Amino acid sequence: MRILFATMAAITQGPAGPTSTFASARYRVLIPATQLGRLGHAVQIATLPHGPVPASFLQVPCDAMVLSKSFFPEHEPLVAAMQARGVKVVADYCDDHFEHPEYAQWFKRLAIMADELVASTAAMAAAIRSHTGREARVITDPVEGRRGAPAFSPRLPAVRILWFGHPTNLESLAAKAPELQALASRMPVDLTIITERSVESDAVLAGMAAASPGRMRGRVVPWTLEGTWKALEQADVVWIPVIDSARKAVKSPNRLIESLWAGRLVVA
Repeated sequence: MRILFATMAAITQGPAGPTSTFASARYRVLIPATQLGRLGHAVQIATLPHGPVPASFLQVPCDAMVLSKSFFPEHEPLVAAMQARGVKVVADYCDDHFEHPEYAQWFKRLAIMADELVASTAAMAAAIRSHTGREARVITDPVEGRRGAPAFSPRLPAVRILWFGHPTNLESLAAKAPELQALASRMPVDLTIITERSVESDAVLAGMAAASPGRMRGRVVPWTLEGTWKALEQADVVWIPVIDSARKAVKSPNRLIESLWAGRLVVA
């Protein structure tokens, strides 16, 4: 088949080929595209610009188009043009924006227009069903990163704890900080936070360290793929706190699976 993946997520060329700082672009576009190519399909990847879709995009030859991370109604002409040519349009959902003040209207419209719907989790499929009445096929995220041998051997001077994720998840880290403070009262904690460096990330770390003086130290490390894999190798425990919310409930367990794949004990 001729398969076109279209996404708004930024994709760049890395040493090992196309990559993205957006985890969903790697899980939902790049890794599937690579595997489908290995199976003999003709696969193309297109990054959609902000604003109207260029006319050249409407004419890309394909049998199926997978539309991932589409947030704006400017993409409707692309969907309509593909369907008019007999192309099957698959809309892939991994975020619940069905009540978002800016994205909700197009999220619902796309779900109604698409020939097939794909959801990253059962909870995401349930959200699609609730807002549109349509069923979605659940295809969860693939595993990413290096496989490691299972190991858990914390030792003094501190247990090495890793948290990694998008800055939007820092709210979960801050909300669950008392859990780490309770641990620090029993054994010193060395915390590594891997995310985009910001005033907010520095403040979260500083607040946690101040709450456990002399018992907790840490650092914020700017996110990179290679940096994440190395941090997983060096950690004793991966901590994945998540606040209870409908928006978080639809997320896939990719950080959990990656950490286990790396051989690390996970507290989630």
